[in-house]
Amino acid sequence: MRVLLTSDFLAPLIGGAERQMELLAAALADAGHGVWLLTTAQPGIPERDELRGVPVERLASVAGAIPAPGGGRRFVPPAPDPLLALGIRRAIDVWRPDVVHASGWIGYATAAAARSRSVPMVLSVRDYGHGCATRTLLWHEREACDGPSLARCLDCAGRRYGAARALVAVGGVRTGRHLLRRAVHGIHSVSRFVERTVRRDVVADDPLWEPVLERIDDIVPDGPERSVDTGVIADPVPPGLPDEPFILFVGALTRHKGLGVLVRAWRAMPVDGRPPLVCIGTRWPETPAIDEPGIHILSEVPHAQVMGAWSRCLFGVVPSVWADPLPGTVREPMTRGRPVIGSDIGGIPDMIRDGENGLLVPPGDVSALTAAMARLVEDGSLRERLGAAGAASVVTLTPAGIAARFEALYDRVLAGDGSVA
Repeated sequence: MRVLLTSDFLAPLIGGAERQMELLAAALADAGHGVWLLTTAQPGIPERDELRGVPVERLASVAGAIPAPGGGRRFVPPAPDPLLALGIRRAIDVWRPDVVHASGWIGYATAAAARSRSVPMVLSVRDYGHGCATRTLLWHEREACDGPSLARCLDCAGRRYGAARALVAVGGVRTGRHLLRRAVHGIHSVSRFVERTVRRDVVADDPLWEPVLERIDDIVPDGPERSVDTGVIADPVPPGLPDEPFILFVGALTRHKGLGVLVRAWRAMPVDGRPPLVCIGTRWPETPAIDEPGIHILSEVPHAQVMGAWSRCLFGVVPSVWADPLPGTVREPMTRGRPVIGSDIGGIPDMIRDGENGLLVPPGDVSALTAAMARLVEDGSLRERLGAAGAASVVTLTPAGIAARFEALYDRVLAGDGSVA
């Protein structure tokens, strides 16, 4: 089978969704399929290279011509960018794929290209960006949103993007569904919560559109990975870690990931015996300035070093206050036998069974998080039991196993199980 994968970003601009597309591409190639990765061109990154032996091409876009604030990554709009669509059509003409598989807002340009070439398409949904212009399902970045409406979306997106950009984003998301209806034969969701929002906000009981709907877990690499930079198989340790055992948070250093809740909960722990708190992630304009003894903030840490930090921590904390779709930072520590505390929201309960392979706390509940962290600090046998159960829960989520599930999804689509409007 020949598979063309498209993603908003790829390494070195890495995040959970991008990493999953990279891992899937490599697993499909290892299974003997022909695979090609397409993504957006970014300043200072080669137009063509390879990731894990899979060829990568970075395509020009209209949106990419607009300088990003601070010189950062050029984002993909929720619309079929004409330059991106042209590049994807050309790739289809050259590569002749059996199926096209998109992840992210590049899915709109991919849908336009796939429809024009009559190639079956699969769409991966790893956040809420096909129903929510801010991609978070958070009303004003604070409250859970129960679904889109034009007035509410314009107001909410306007506070985040400004009025002009909000009009483009909301309009793109609302009209983009009509394009998806005509191109997408299969939709992959990463968790039960994401699947419910897809049915409500994207498919929306359209009688003329019956895509194959499949829930497939993310890949959890089996064991230490080979470093792309050095070729060494190991868990190198990032500089700046404390010498003593510590609590670890990994993720965007933002409010919706629960950073503020975590810091307040850590401060509420008894000072005597309180482990240091290490936070590893990407800084954003909203990232608070935290400079106090016992809290270590590390940014721009390579993934191999993140895994080294998981190997050394007491336990991990995933305190999201939004409906986190399926954060990989729940299962990463599990692969290293470390227990995890997570918020009981979004896709996190799909991975953590409270009291069995981790602990769940209500999102935003500082007191509950403080109590859970204190419990794990004090009870070494509980840490060991939860860590062992967590490790056992991820052993089947190997690259080969997840790739086989995507192969089955592609086969269903190619067999005509999914119909477009």
